[in-house]
Amino acid sequence: MKTESQIVLIQNSVYRRLVFEDLIFVEVTGYMLTCWLEGGETYFICRSLKCFKESLPSEFIQISRAKIVNFGKVIKFDKKSRVITLADKSKHKVSVRQIPIVLKAFND
Repeated sequence: MKTESQIVLIQNSVYRRLVFEDLIFVEVTGYMLTCWLEGGETYFICRSLKCFKESLPSEFIQISRAKIVNFGKVIKFDKKSRVITLADKSKHKVSVRQIPIVLKAFND
C-alpha cells in the first residue's frame, strides 16, 4: 500500500509504516536494501533498489548505482569532490553520471 507520504514495508511478519519525510537515504548491498531514517534507525528489507525507487516520490534522487537520497535532506554538494552531505551529517559520493541530476535538483 502506498500513499503520497508513506509506504508500508513488510519484513518477515513485521509491518512497518515508513513516512517518506523520515527517510534520509536508501542503500543496497547485495540483495539487502537498507533504509536509513532520522534518529539513526535503520530498516532492512530484501528488495531491489530499482523496485523500491518506483515507490518513492520525486524528491528522492539516485546518486549512484547503490544509493538514493532524499533531496530534502541534502545540506550541500561539493561538485569538485562529488560528495553530497545530508542532514544527518553523512557524506556520500555521487557518480559522475548522476552529477547532472543532482545539479538539476538544486536548480529546480
